[in-house]
Amino acid sequence: MFESSHQGAIQVIRSTSPLNADSVEDFENTFAGILGNGQPLTVFDMSSVPLVDSRGLESMLDMQEKFCRRGGDLKLSGLNPLCKDIMHVTQIEQHFSIYDRVIDAVGSFAK
Repeated sequence: MFESSHQGAIQVIRSTSPLNADSVEDFENTFAGILGNGQPLTVFDMSSVPLVDSRGLESMLDMQEKFCRRGGDLKLSGLNPLCKDIMHVTQIEQHFSIYDRVIDAVGSFAK
């Protein structure tokens, strides 16, 4: 459900499934594995994620907090209009750096 790749030192995670109560355990397991590998610098490519529900948002915030405590960061890219609206209405967007493209999110770690 979640695919992982690297662009240099940056981990990129992709999914084509909704981030909801049904998939959040897999999401958490995927991202927990990253936490065990030093400073977690990660981009979550959401370009194929059709929907995020309240459980998914809660899990994303939890992971962001864990990444920050380890000196890392979790950035988002490619949100579709519905996911952008959900992030905006819930004010979750203020907790993340959000980019249109993965390449921009990856490049932001160098700045």
